[in-house]
Amino acid sequence: MDGRVLFAGDLLDTRIFPIAPYFPPHDTDVDGEGWIGVLDRLAALAPRAVVPGHGEVTDASLIHDVREYLVYVRDEALRLRERGATADETAAIVDETARARRPSWERPEWIGLTARAFYDTGAPV
Repeated sequence: MDGRVLFAGDLLDTRIFPIAPYFPPHDTDVDGEGWIGVLDRLAALAPRAVVPGHGEVTDASLIHDVREYLVYVRDEALRLRERGATADETAAIVDETARARRPSWERPEWIGLTARAFYDTGAPV
C-alpha cells in the first residue's frame, strides 16, 4: 500500500447508520452540515484504505456512502418540514425510507435522531 490510509474513527462505520447523538433539549451539539463538509474533505484525500470506527477496513466508497446518506436525510427532513410535517412525522418518514435505501445497514435507531437534528437546525437545502 502507498500509505494513503484514513483512520476515520466514529465519523465512519461500516454498514451502520451514522450515530447522531441528538437528544434535545440538553444534548444538541450535532452539526450535520459540518459532518458533510468533513466527509467532503476526507473524500478529497482519495484514501486507498479507510479504517472505520466500527466494522471492517474498506475503501473510499464508505465516505461517499455515508455522505450520500446524510445529504439524503438532510434534504428529506428539510423538504418535509417545509411542507408542514411535524418533527415526529419527519423522523418516521425518513426512518422508513432510509431503511429501504440501506437495508443491509445496522443500528437504524439513529435515523430518526439524525432527521430531527436536520429538521430542528433548519439548515438551508
